[in-house]
Amino acid sequence: MGSKRTTLAETLTALDRLGAECEPITASELAEELDCPREAAAERLAELAEQGDVDSKQVGEGTRVWWRPPDSDALEQARFRSLVETVDEYAIFMLDPDGYVVTWNEGARHIKGYEAEEIVGEHFSAFYTEADREAGRPDRNLATARVEDHAEDEGWRVRKDGETFWANVTITAIRDDDGTLRGFAKVTRDMTERREYEEQLQRERDQTEQILETSPVPISVQDADGNVVMANERTQELLEQSEAELRGGSQATAAVDIYDADGQPVSADELPAMDVRETGEPVYNRDLVVEQSDGERRWLSVNAAPVFGPDGDLERIITAGEDVTALKERERELETELSEILGRISDAFYALDEEYRFTHVNERAEELLQHPEEELLGENIWDVFPEAAEESDVWDSFHTAMETQEPTSYELYFEPLGFWVEANVYPSETGVSVYFRDATERKQRERELEESERRYRTLAENFPNGIVTLFDENLRYTLAAGEAFDRVEVSPDDLEGKTPHEVWNEDDVAETLETACRSVLDGEHESVEVAYAGREWVVYMVPITDDEGDVFAGMTMALDITERKEREKRLERFASVISHGLRNPLEIAQIYLTMARDGGDPEDFQQVEQALDRMETIIQNLLTTTLQGQTMSQTEPVSLPAISDNAWQNVETRDATLEIDESAGAVLADGEQLQTALENLFRNAVEYGSTSNRSADDDAVEYGDCVTVRVGRLDQGFYVEDDGPGIPPESRDEVFEYGYTSQSSTGIGLAVVRDVVDAHGWDVSVTESAAGGARFEITGVEFGADDR
Repeated sequence: MGSKRTTLAETLTALDRLGAECEPITASELAEELDCPREAAAERLAELAEQGDVDSKQVGEGTRVWWRPPDSDALEQARFRSLVETVDEYAIFMLDPDGYVVTWNEGARHIKGYEAEEIVGEHFSAFYTEADREAGRPDRNLATARVEDHAEDEGWRVRKDGETFWANVTITAIRDDDGTLRGFAKVTRDMTERREYEEQLQRERDQTEQILETSPVPISVQDADGNVVMANERTQELLEQSEAELRGGSQATAAVDIYDADGQPVSADELPAMDVRETGEPVYNRDLVVEQSDGERRWLSVNAAPVFGPDGDLERIITAGEDVTALKERERELETELSEILGRISDAFYALDEEYRFTHVNERAEELLQHPEEELLGENIWDVFPEAAEESDVWDSFHTAMETQEPTSYELYFEPLGFWVEANVYPSETGVSVYFRDATERKQRERELEESERRYRTLAENFPNGIVTLFDENLRYTLAAGEAFDRVEVSPDDLEGKTPHEVWNEDDVAETLETACRSVLDGEHESVEVAYAGREWVVYMVPITDDEGDVFAGMTMALDITERKEREKRLERFASVISHGLRNPLEIAQIYLTMARDGGDPEDFQQVEQALDRMETIIQNLLTTTLQGQTMSQTEPVSLPAISDNAWQNVETRDATLEIDESAGAVLADGEQLQTALENLFRNAVEYGSTSNRSADDDAVEYGDCVTVRVGRLDQGFYVEDDGPGIPPESRDEVFEYGYTSQSSTGIGLAVVRDVVDAHGWDVSVTESAAGGARFEITGVEFGADDR
């Protein structure tokens, strides 16, 4: 349709060249001027006559002439219609006073899907949804335009195929010079993509806000001056102040006392955020203690990170803390903002001829160009705005459009007008049509959005000791960040766009996470523990809702709790070892205490005192190896025969006997630890027949009553053996494990032996003695310097 209209405009120009107004011409004359067949020229003239652009009359027999009527505005009107018909981004058409379509342009066909012959003559209410028609919306819009000469509306419209789209619509009343209503001009623009983009931006902004508010750890944000600008609910609970009380100052911690890890008071100027403010560098894993008004003390591992603006200046300081109170207590006993979406942008329109002179300017263009139409018409755009000619983007856009007859566009800040210009240039043979708008607000919002996105990503990427993710309603990750990614075999990029089953290569972990994610999308808060990549994790999950409270996404925060779990295991082992290790000296003490009561022998009391001293030594040694790590920092030459004899004295030996190779010499060891190991080996041989599989009702005890235990030297160590029932070969690799037990044992003694051997850097193995009993060989031992 555009090429046809262009041809008619070309025909009108040819008529100007052939003669003045009212001067008749024939089809043959026009054909010669246009260099086309006479029939084609006659067809064009007939169409122009049908439109009212020329008049026609039969002259003589078989001859017809055409001429332009004396209306001086006819040609300009025809040219303007030609410009309108070439625009395909806007639906521009005329309605009669009753709302029936009387003209149709290419943009209307493109947007609404109707050909001209299908819609001309139909009522414009066909473009509204059924609900809007029933509500009388088309009639109200027309009535508003009739009374106020202008009506603007935005809402859903319907294409020919039934598809709906979001439209911005203006209806302008057209009147004669005497004010008589001739009809309406209607302009429609498809705004569907813009509306979807705005909704997406709003959802992302909501996500950022809710992430901060629903985070299971305290998070606060301060400006470059150190003033609190945001504090989530966890922070308010921790500091015992509302967000309103916290806002506006860095001294908002008066309700609680804060100490460092050494117990020294920490002032507000010494907090991590203030360090970031002074240095511009992030602070990681700063331990702080918050003492609340009720005396409760909470340990926090605090991270603080700077957020810089485009100019490199500090804009925000983000502080996040992980509550590590439980972990600290165990050690003694044994851590966004998205911007508003784009607002409405009003369109302006002006037309230029081939010499870039203004031929039409609408009201919105008058406002934005800051010139009334009468001042602009006939003026060259480069003369009115010489600065525009100096902008290569503007100059090239106009000239490229004219030269190629292809639409162009540009976007820039135009200093003379004081705003960002977003323009689309549509060419025709008679000039260009320019649709433009003030994009300043959109540019500002885009910048704010980018800054908010950058701030949030900084928050997520600096999340302490963990991983932060967002996932959508399809369980696909939309964002992933965090310091703990260096502990797993995947990166943030590996997660985004994928589901848990597509990322985590352990099915039980993926299933656990997906099940919890589905529950979160149902509005539940979840917390699960999983083992992955050789580490232990606790994963907190919360739903993210829109303004109406509907869940549309979820957030996870995974914390690495491996060290905490390991400490818990060591504490459990410590309790078991204490229980087992004190049995021997406690039994000795009980025996001698009974003897002392009966006979009052001072030596009996001395034996009780020695047993109690031994219990104290065992406890101290176990604290050293179990809680502080199993490494001996100090050793000395220890006589193996003497230490063996001492160990034997601390074991209830019944009728068992000990044979010691007196030439065994001295070994470099921690004497107390070595004695503990020997006591457990001796007790094992005497009481349990060297951890045989015999039950207490079998003959294990009989072996113990008469068992002979021997201690001797090896080339690189020493051995302890007995003549008891021995240990089956299939069990020898398991006897040193905690919890391994025969039917009558606790499964602790030999595990303690292994711990002492490991602490010294030795090796221990079990085999069969010459008498068929158990033989424990300790190797890798260094003998004392005074030994032979």
